Amino acid sequence: MKDEGKRRAYDVFYPTIWKQHASTESKQKAQPPPASSSQAQELSEAAQIAVLNKSKQERTERWQTKKREFDAGIAETKAQLEQLTKGIGILDLIASAEAAAESKKNSWRAWLLSPICKQKQDSVEEKARKDIEKQERRMEKDMKMRRKALRKADLEVRENRLRKAKEDADAAIRVDDRKIQAIEDRIKTREYRARQEKERAEQQRRAEVYRQY
Repeated sequence: MKDEGKRRAYDVFYPTIWKQHASTESKQKAQPPPASSSQAQELSEAAQIAVLNKSKQERTERWQTKKREFDAGIAETKAQLEQLTKGIGILDLIASAEAAAESKKNSWRAWLLSPICKQKQDSVEEKARKDIEKQERRMEKDMKMRRKALRKADLEVRENRLRKAKEDADAAIRVDDRKIQAIEDRIKTREYRARQEKERAEQQRRAEVYRQY
């Protein structure tokens, strides 16, 4: 810088050049180095697996809630069926006992012993009352039988819905599992190829070193 004219020009332009250089360096430092395509792909695949696992968990939770609702309805229907079956059984026992008593009363042995034992005969009013009670029990049994048939049909529908809901949930989870497996297989394949490439590069490096000696 012995030349006075060059020195004056340098003094004028140097601050501008320095500012431009400093600005370029600051921008380069501020911007992180771009990720490689392999790293971006790994992040994308990891995000996909996380989304699928979350979907599986949410689907499982929804299925468990639905299953509890189905189980409660099925348990209630079974309890109603059991109650109706017991009620029908009691009515059958009463009818059997009455039939046995009537048969015994009308048997030839009872007829032969009637003068001796002097069995009391039912009055007209008593017979009418018993007939009405029999008819009411038959009607009650018929009603319980119809209700039992309806409850059995309802139970079958509930069990079929439960089975179908489980099949749907299992099928959806299997789809998610297959997607996860496909992504994991791609990752394993890529890692395997990367190891092979690294091993080939290492072998080439060793061969090159060996040739130099």
